[in-house]
Amino acid sequence: MDRLYSLYLDTKNSFTTGYGTNTLFASYRDSLNNLSAAYFIDYRDMHKQLMNNSYHYDNTTNEYKGTSGSHSGQYHIAQLSYQREQGSDLFYSLLSYTASPGYQNFTQRHIANGIDGAENNRRLHSDFSSYKADLYYKHSFSRQNTLEANVVNTWYTSNSNNRLFGGANDSLFKILLTTKLTR
Repeated sequence: MDRLYSLYLDTKNSFTTGYGTNTLFASYRDSLNNLSAAYFIDYRDMHKQLMNNSYHYDNTTNEYKGTSGSHSGQYHIAQLSYQREQGSDLFYSLLSYTASPGYQNFTQRHIANGIDGAENNRRLHSDFSSYKADLYYKHSFSRQNTLEANVVNTWYTSNSNNRLFGGANDSLFKILLTTKLTR
């Protein structure tokens, strides 16, 4: 069998809205081997966003009117795979990395039952990373008898820092929510 090479690039980016999605894929193949690599990135970088919320209870209405804010984040996936098939043996491996850092920043003014209140500011920083491995082996003894082994594992870490600042009469209150997960 001849050697086959391929390269693929798909890019979609908007400079006015701050969105983008890009993919790069490369592969090599011959009679025994198949090797491929892929990279994907999706990003957001938006400014002048308004976040408005309205909560209605029996005798109370709380509204939060947004002022200009921003949101930026990325989503990355990188993968590398290899397969070799020779005679009655098949080996396959897949390694993968995923990352997703993100940021939000916006301000809202609290209006309770129509009365203008204090501003609060929200800052959110989050980050997620994971590594995956998939190893597979198969040996065929005959048409009906095979030996197969598959090992799969994922490691990840996740952090999220969510801060809310604000208060009445310029007094400051702060709510800090931090979450960290690791496996």
